[in-house]
Amino acid sequence: MRHRIRPVLSGILVSLCSLLLYSLAIGLFVALTLLVISMEEGEGEISQSSLPLMQAVVLQTQGVGITWGSVTITLVPLLLSAILIGLIAALANRLGTSLPGYISGGATWAAASWVFTQGVEVTLHGQVWLIILKTLLVFTLGYLLGFFQGHPDLVTRASGAIRHVIPPSVRRMVRIGLQMSVIIICLSIGVGFIVTTTWIIRNHSGMETLFTLLDMKSGSRILTTICTMSWLPNLWLWGLSWVSGSGFSIGSSSTFTLWEGHSSSLPPIPLFGVLPDPIGSDGLRMALLLIPAALGFLTMSAALVVNKGFHLRPDFSNDPQEFLAFLPCALFPVVSVIISAAGISLGCSALFALSNGSLGTRRLSHVGVDVADATRSVTRGTIWGMLAAWLLVLLVFCAIFAVRWAWDAIHTHTHVATARRERAEESPRVVASTTPSTKEENDDNR
Repeated sequence: MRHRIRPVLSGILVSLCSLLLYSLAIGLFVALTLLVISMEEGEGEISQSSLPLMQAVVLQTQGVGITWGSVTITLVPLLLSAILIGLIAALANRLGTSLPGYISGGATWAAASWVFTQGVEVTLHGQVWLIILKTLLVFTLGYLLGFFQGHPDLVTRASGAIRHVIPPSVRRMVRIGLQMSVIIICLSIGVGFIVTTTWIIRNHSGMETLFTLLDMKSGSRILTTICTMSWLPNLWLWGLSWVSGSGFSIGSSSTFTLWEGHSSSLPPIPLFGVLPDPIGSDGLRMALLLIPAALGFLTMSAALVVNKGFHLRPDFSNDPQEFLAFLPCALFPVVSVIISAAGISLGCSALFALSNGSLGTRRLSHVGVDVADATRSVTRGTIWGMLAAWLLVLLVFCAIFAVRWAWDAIHTHTHVATARRERAEESPRVVASTTPSTKEENDDNR
């Protein structure tokens, strides 16, 4: 009986501890922020909204849009969402995972989310069942992550079962294709991080100008800046779309691309002060557009030559038949490129969709990127880069074979010619005289 109850209690503890720790951290920070703002700005009533605002932020982290007064926000703070999922995964891995634990933990999480929807004083977007479904999705992601962290042997057994079903060549192509897609997505997010960091360094004066226009004191500036950091991953994805040529928009009146930076009628949000200006140099713009292709080129080049990749080596001889037998092996990476392109497309589409939202109901009803166009820009560049790397390696191998074959042909021809000359010089020459002998010479010979 005890062994049956323990997994159920473990799931409940994972749910309650995760929600309690996360809500406590959010609540304390919200209370501190509202306290500082009320002291510096003279708004005494705002500090009373700490608890309902904390509840709203916890629900917003899980994808629930809110309307607080005249402000509507459906833009999910992806940094807080990642922290919440990581917290659930860590506790699930620590306390143990099981199917009864997931069921009891999910039920507890849904019940707590329902309590939050009843006590919150802001307007929530969506019906109660849809809100609970969104929160359950967050809990499921965290619990599954903790489950896989605590059961690495399960992945090993699954891999062993797949080995008996799928041929090694097919398994290797799929594995390398999926690995390349994950690596390229991670590198692309890193590019977005570098791009947005450059925006902040170059345009921090615009943020300071907005602080001055809003007449915000030092404490309010610091805490407001920390609050806006919750949306930094969203900004990284917008930066990735910007550098790939697609760009992003803040509502219907403000568009940011490499060619334009129209920012009229933006709301007075300090974070918008760091948004980029258009690039005036054609050379720099072209260099930025080539970044996705460069990521694909470098990733594919590594996959072609490393030991855990395709491990292609020009170890074939100068026999044309052996080289022709090598060519089908060189075509396998093309299949991995197709698999990788599918993975990159799906991953980027999901990430770009999560980074979008709204800051209003009219002009600001859409904030973020065009998901289809941004995904197409990133995927197309990386595919061209991967194909360029594969074609370059194939041409290098063909050139190596051609040089070897030509060198061997020249060497063989030279060796044969030399051997013939030496044989001709070593053999004695017999020269027959064509002059008729006289009768006296014949008598002397006798």
